[in-house]
Amino acid sequence: MNKLPFSLRIGFFLLVSLTGALQSQNSSLEQLPISAMPARDNSLFYTGVLGTIHKSTTPNTSRVHVRGEFNFTNADYSRAAFDGVPEELGNFAYSVTIAPIFQLLRSGSLFRQIAFTIGTQQGLTDNQLSSNQLQWWYEANFFSGFVFVFPHNISSAVSYLLATVPNAGAVANELELAVSYSGSGSLGQWNPSLEAAIPLSESRGFLIQAGVDPSIRFFQKSVLPLSLSFPLRIGAGLFGYHVPETDFSGYLSAGLNAKLSLKPIQDIYGRWEFLIGADLIARNDQLANVNFPDDKGGNVIVVGRVGFQFLY
Repeated sequence: MNKLPFSLRIGFFLLVSLTGALQSQNSSLEQLPISAMPARDNSLFYTGVLGTIHKSTTPNTSRVHVRGEFNFTNADYSRAAFDGVPEELGNFAYSVTIAPIFQLLRSGSLFRQIAFTIGTQQGLTDNQLSSNQLQWWYEANFFSGFVFVFPHNISSAVSYLLATVPNAGAVANELELAVSYSGSGSLGQWNPSLEAAIPLSESRGFLIQAGVDPSIRFFQKSVLPLSLSFPLRIGAGLFGYHVPETDFSGYLSAGLNAKLSLKPIQDIYGRWEFLIGADLIARNDQLANVNFPDDKGGNVIVVGRVGFQFLY
């Protein structure tokens, strides 16, 4: 052992200590009567592209999961800001997302769950935004994040986003922070959340966004259960986040989303859902004019989307 490098000795010591701690915790749980054993929550938490915390269930009982999504939209806006595709109904933006999810911890006293997500989102469009060969490939995002689920249905997340534009060569990266509540009480049914985004590639202020996402379910015993959600968001880019040398750029969005669970698809293929929704976004003048004339949406825009997602 003395011949090993110091860093390897430290790593070996930490590994042995962690293994011993886990064995001690498992032995303590085994001594509890069955009625006193903590119930395992089947919920799965993960982060999205922009660091938002999501909660779902999956037929897969292992610690490793995978999420996929395909959708297209009439316009691509990110936090109410123009994101590369003019808002014209005749030109659609397509995106494909794939993200493995690892449940590092599924029960505990301090954390109810710790999950790690890593994934990519690729965006395609039929708009000819540039003259090079990659004109159809306008977006390539890479993201990763940890979700920490605390007692009393409180969760927080720390995520990283690398956003690239292959057909223009642009690159940006951000640190994403989020906290949410998803309990069964009256407040939990509103699913309140608070998010922040901090650019890392340049000193450009930060963004803060607060929202609620109430939902209602229908036909839960049928083969095609339906749920409706009504997301409401208010956000502000501060100290140049959206617009350089502008201290404040704000927006307010209200949406309606419908999610249809496709239960006829067997569990061995994961949980599949059909999604359709739209957001009405109101923006102040600073945010509406930052990308003019490419962004001709004005102060009020409507963004619609439709697609499929699966979780296994």
